[in-house]
Amino acid sequence: MGRFSPVVVETMLAHSANGGSMKKNKTATLRELLEKHIELRTAVGGYTLTRYGKSLNTKFGGQVGAALVKDIDFEWVARWVNDLTINERLAPKTIRNYFGFLSSAFKTAIRLGWRRDNPCYGVRLPGPNSIEAPVKVISTEEWGRIMLQMDPHYRLFFQFLRVTGMRLGEATALRGTDFEYGGETVLVNVSKAWKRDGQGGRVIGPPKTASSRRKVALNTSLAKMLVPLVKEAGGGLVFTNMIGTPIQSSAIHKHWGPACIAAGFTEENKPRIHDIRHTSSSMFLHGSADMHSLSRRLGHKDIKMTVNVYGHLMPEEHRKMAEIADEIFE
Repeated sequence: MGRFSPVVVETMLAHSANGGSMKKNKTATLRELLEKHIELRTAVGGYTLTRYGKSLNTKFGGQVGAALVKDIDFEWVARWVNDLTINERLAPKTIRNYFGFLSSAFKTAIRLGWRRDNPCYGVRLPGPNSIEAPVKVISTEEWGRIMLQMDPHYRLFFQFLRVTGMRLGEATALRGTDFEYGGETVLVNVSKAWKRDGQGGRVIGPPKTASSRRKVALNTSLAKMLVPLVKEAGGGLVFTNMIGTPIQSSAIHKHWGPACIAAGFTEENKPRIHDIRHTSSSMFLHGSADMHSLSRRLGHKDIKMTVNVYGHLMPEEHRKMAEIADEIFE
């Protein structure tokens, strides 16, 4: 059996001498709970821990952080969420991230004996499209204009994003060995993505979620165009910048924005890079792809997320349901 380090032993002895965690259950503040939660987190990367630390000073400082853990109830959490939504006008995704951090901390509080329930349970969060920018689909004509203005070095990369719908961090982490040629269909194994480390740098690690691990099929023409790049890459990165090093997100935005402006868009209405993913999804849905297959292709956590984002792009499904309703109820 291995030995604990002297620092860990000292911490454990102090913890025991103070009566464990139970002493804190009546006097702990929310900030103290969050700090304890961060301290006890395991299996998380340095970048995630850094983000947690920043959250303490941005959204859990002042009166919020001073609230006693034992006094926080459902109403308190609901009012806090409403404040983030209405007064601070944060994007729903950002609110979900802060809320998830808070709810996870209260699970830790239960394990520590600081309280018996999680006041976050049952609190409804703003929907995915209530404040966030609407899904923008880039038409074929618009795409053609953008590609005419795009630096030739990056055209194939952007076409790859449009066909696969991959996240930027996934596509730029692909190696030649991730491409499966030889069968009837060329497949791309998505098993990693670029991540932030605790020091602000970038490393290749696991993808966003377990469901992000997937295989994505390529169309024949794109697969043929990629052959030279894949062969040259071997075990290295397929998509690189002009000097052969990993593509930075900033470089992609540097080329995408000006190409959109040159293609006739304004700063206000130019499509975002993430809209390429939306465009890919829209094209598959209009090509009669089913929602389950699209959800797997995108690497979504569950189909509910896919339906929430892209359900409005399926008017034919609504027409079919109306016809069925006519037959059943009239």
